[in-house]
Amino acid sequence: MSETTYEEACRCPKCKHPGEGRIKRPAPREAGLKHGTMIHQVYCVHELCPWYNTAWMIQVNADGSVNIMLIMQVQATHSMMIKHQ
Repeated sequence: MSETTYEEACRCPKCKHPGEGRIKRPAPREAGLKHGTMIHQVYCVHELCPWYNTAWMIQVNADGSVNIMLIMQVQATHSMMIKHQ
């Protein structure tokens, strides 16, 4: 995870256009993150982007610092599983 500003984190990882925040929720206790950490789910709204309507997560820590958690790791794993079957 890379530390960045919230505005940068809200930009689509593919097209770099600003995304749309749709869901904000406290981080699950199982994640072991500090109390007050929030998870924001942001979607690409640029219709020409390959990631249109795809979500990525932004971790906003209690101290205001920001981390990006990309879902593409999960998508890449899923793609690899399909190829090997």
